[in-house]
Amino acid sequence: MKDITYKGFTGSVHFSEIDNIFYGQIKGISDLITYEGESVIELTKAFHEMVDEHMKDCTAQNIGP
Repeated sequence: MKDITYKGFTGSVHFSEIDNIFYGQIKGISDLITYEGESVIELTKAFHEMVDEHMKDCTAQNIGP
């Protein structure tokens, strides 16, 4: 499936037929950050939320994303 992007971050997109969900992880970072949703809209929203949370955590720890 095609990757998604937000604020310069790229995320993978996969689909599980067994669980009937879309899922992925943020690429290109040292942390393992995943997200999921029951629709493409939910997956995209979850990806955006995780990117925003990652950026907030990096700022709090005074490290670059």
